[in-house]
Amino acid sequence: MGAAFTEIDPEKLCQVEIHATRLETSRKFYEEVFGWKAAPAEIHNYLVLEVPETCPFGISIVPSMGARQSSGQIILYFQVNDAAKIAARAEQFGGSKKFGPTKLTAYGNIWQITDPDGHKFGLFEKQVSNVRRDPGQADN
Repeated sequence: MGAAFTEIDPEKLCQVEIHATRLETSRKFYEEVFGWKAAPAEIHNYLVLEVPETCPFGISIVPSMGARQSSGQIILYFQVNDAAKIAARAEQFGGSKKFGPTKLTAYGNIWQITDPDGHKFGLFEKQVSNVRRDPGQADN
């Protein structure tokens, strides 16, 4: 066996999408059962949920979109450096590329791939800022 391919690091989980057919019912469920409240954010028509400052990933409730996405599934997104390469490898090994890249303004690009059984995974390429900083400026 050759060297292991480790482009997707499990520690780089960055987003969990919970697909739902009734957004308001799901919002109430996750708020009342899990204690996760909706955050004031505008990303498409997703409901972004509040997470602690120390949480390394975001959680959102996403409206189901017919055949492309069905309810009853959760999609994990991983931050990666080369989503196109990973999508090509998914196709090479029996999976597929569902979509991508899709630009999220001020965030980056997202992709979705499937494994051979149809399980979906999301890939996120963080937008690189073109803003030049003063070399003496501290990181926030």
